Amino acid sequence: MPTFLRTQEFDKLLVAFRSAELPAPNALKATSDIQRTGKCNKQANSSMKQNVPNGKAIKRGDRLLTEKPFAFVLQARYRKERCDNCLQSCKVLKCANCQYVYYCSRDCQMQGWVLHKIECPFLKRIYPRNVPDAARMLCKLIIKLDKGGDLVRGYYTETCSRRFRDMMSHYAEIKNDARRLEHLESLYGVLQEMMGDSVIVPNLTELTSIYGRV
Repeated sequence: MPTFLRTQEFDKLLVAFRSAELPAPNALKATSDIQRTGKCNKQANSSMKQNVPNGKAIKRGDRLLTEKPFAFVLQARYRKERCDNCLQSCKVLKCANCQYVYYCSRDCQMQGWVLHKIECPFLKRIYPRNVPDAARMLCKLIIKLDKGGDLVRGYYTETCSRRFRDMMSHYAEIKNDARRLEHLESLYGVLQEMMGDSVIVPNLTELTSIYGRV
C-alpha cells in the first residue's frame, strides 16, 4: 500500500508536458486527404460557431472545444507536490513500490493504476534518479499504444475524428535534424535502461514516429 507523506502547498502550476520543438507539418499531398480534412475543418468551424452566442465576440481564454489528453505527465520537479493523476497540489501519497509517483488519494491511485501498473517496475529500476519528462512521456505513449490506444478516436465534430497514428510523424524532418535526432537517441537510451528487455520497447525507427507525433 502507498506510504503517506506530507508536502507543502505550492502556487505555481505546470502540469503540461512540453516536448522538444518539432518542425511545422508538411502540406498533405493526397487529394482525398485534403478533401476529407477540408470537409472536417468546415464541420469543426460550424460546430464552434454554433457554440458561440450570436453577436458575441470570442475573447482570449474563451473555451471553444474540450478534449481529454491522449497521454500526459507531471513534470518531475512537481512529482512530490502534486497528484500524478489529477495534478492537484495537496497532501500526496507515495507509491510504495516504485517510490517515484505520488497521488492525492486512493481513488486517484486506482484511476492511474491502468497505466501505472505497467510503468511502475520501469520507474523502480532507475529509482532514485529522476526520469526526463520526455522519456516518461514516451514510456506512457508506448504503454498506451500497446494496450490498444491506437484505436482510440478523438472527435472534434460529431462525425470527424482522428487517432494517434493519423497525426504526422515528421519522420523525415527528425532524421535530417541532428539536434532532434541526438535528443531522441538519448531518450531511447533512457527508455532501454528503464524498460529493460520488455517486449513492448519499440525499435528506434518506430520510436521516431511516436516521438514526432508528440
